Amino acid sequence: MTIDVKTITKEELNNLQYSKDDIVGLEYNNIIIIPINELHDSGFGCMKFVLLNHENLVGVIGGYSDVIHLWDGKFSIDCLPCGYLRIMLYTKEKVPAFVGSDFFVCSFRDLIDKKALYEI
Repeated sequence: MTIDVKTITKEELNNLQYSKDDIVGLEYNNIIIIPINELHDSGFGCMKFVLLNHENLVGVIGGYSDVIHLWDGKFSIDCLPCGYLRIMLYTKEKVPAFVGSDFFVCSFRDLIDKKALYEI
């Protein structure tokens, strides 16, 4: 199944079924994080993760996960009880994946028009 991340709706993403097959070792390079309306025992929100290899669906995992660890445990993403996501860095190393990212400060209107006001 292919997924166009530019056109897929929240409803379509939410309706994707969890993987029944073992996906360990399968290649993926995109993760769509979907907070779900359930709290983990930790008090944080639960999430499900849609794994993609480019636009090809690899699998859907999670459901009762309150955190995902990335880049050999250097980062984690958790879902705060309010439903927002938090990225945490566990290393003092410079991590190229973060250093190479562009962060922009812009208004909602400029975001829609794809015009950033300031690049940080």
